Amino acid sequence: MPSGNVIGLPAQGERARQARSDRQSDVPDREPQAVPLDHPTDLILRDVRCFEGEQIGHLRPITLLVGENSTGKTTFLGYYSALHRMLAGRFFRDPLTADFNQEPFAMGSFRDIVRSRRGRSGRIMEFSLGLAFDSQRASRPCDRLAATFREEGSQPIVVRYRFDLAPDGAFLELNRGDDNDTDFAFPGN
Repeated sequence: MPSGNVIGLPAQGERARQARSDRQSDVPDREPQAVPLDHPTDLILRDVRCFEGEQIGHLRPITLLVGENSTGKTTFLGYYSALHRMLAGRFFRDPLTADFNQEPFAMGSFRDIVRSRRGRSGRIMEFSLGLAFDSQRASRPCDRLAATFREEGSQPIVVRYRFDLAPDGAFLELNRGDDNDTDFAFPGN
């Protein structure tokens, strides 16, 4: 990641939006740098539509998706596309949202996206999307990154980012609390 960039989850609310607006007016017009996404090896989906629990789709230079109707091919492509757009360019401007309704993949509201669970176990309250990277590549941003979403005003909003930094278990986690504060976790080994 380029030096000088700080990753954070901004507080929501009018004061936070105004502060961002004031800062943006003082900054020259230039696009923020994206999280480098070259050569992801896996797409990770957890509790998204037909994908129960954590499911990993392996990505290669050419990846074919084959299956019957309603088995998750469009879901896989749609969430890869949304995650890629979210992390490639928008990340530093608006790190809390992802556009899940950009053509050709209109995925709907939070309740359309999160896996539904019937019976006593109740409703699932969050889902996650992530990418894993080849740990041998020097240009990788981390070994694995994931964004966890919850419902806010019927739409998904990011409540947690987790960056797995090394195979030995080191990670950085950014959590947006109920009070809209951001908590950082960077446990030592």
